[in-house]
Amino acid sequence: MDFDASREALMQPGLSERFFDLGYDAPLDFESSEFQVQAALWLGEFARLIYREDLSENPRMSGPERQSFLGPVGWKELLFLDRGGASCALFQALEGPRKPTVLVFRGTSAPDDWLVNLDALLTSWDKGGSVHKGFKDALGLLWPELEPALKAHGQEGPLYFTGHSLGAALATLAASLFKPFALYTFGSPRVGNDLFVETLHDTPIYRVVNGRDAICQVPLPMPRIGFHHAGRLYYITQAGRLLSDAGQLDVIKDQWKWELSEVGAERRRFFTDLPKFMTDHSPVNYVAQLQRLL
Repeated sequence: MDFDASREALMQPGLSERFFDLGYDAPLDFESSEFQVQAALWLGEFARLIYREDLSENPRMSGPERQSFLGPVGWKELLFLDRGGASCALFQALEGPRKPTVLVFRGTSAPDDWLVNLDALLTSWDKGGSVHKGFKDALGLLWPELEPALKAHGQEGPLYFTGHSLGAALATLAASLFKPFALYTFGSPRVGNDLFVETLHDTPIYRVVNGRDAICQVPLPMPRIGFHHAGRLYYITQAGRLLSDAGQLDVIKDQWKWELSEVGAERRRFFTDLPKFMTDHSPVNYVAQLQRLL
């Protein structure tokens, strides 16, 4: 998969017709909930595929539907929900004694979704702590139908949660309500305060951040009363290396190293492509980095 610095890759990732083209010959290793690059690649691609709308959602869509990409790699779509702009799907492996299932939430793909992102007031969370009001309201639109589906299919094999951007935030909230085998997020904003994060202490959470992705830095953290990230950070450096559980200082040093060495090239690209703090958020660029790590 090639890197894509275009506006379409960021704002309309569902228009892509290339999925599962490299590195998907190895299945998910569902015997371990530890972080695996192979698992991150699969889940990152699911988080990208969910942006693609089927004809039932958008009659103007053309080209293959999601199942046409899932079938050849041994998966099927069990369920799709779209309620008030919040969307998710359940994907399940076709074969195997313990079929893994993936709950994947769609990220920001429409103006209404951006309004959800901006509704950043903290509100109480039933499981403990406080969370982003817009994210909570969005998950609430899906949960009455989603929870029974998870109970019906979540025992058939390991159950993963995933999502990109807004989808990552919704997946994190869902993991507080229904514990998954593992949660992988891509380009996730902060979701709740430190007391909310404690509700997820026994859930394996792997938070993948690509370089200068600006969405991972919002909403801003504040001691005790502000937003905090959940899970273990897996940071992909500007050079394409993966840092496990990187500290904030490691991230800042890597980002400034790039700033100082690439500022001229960034200025030349200003009128043709998006700046890197935006392009690093594109779903396709997460997948491209993970493919290179393999």
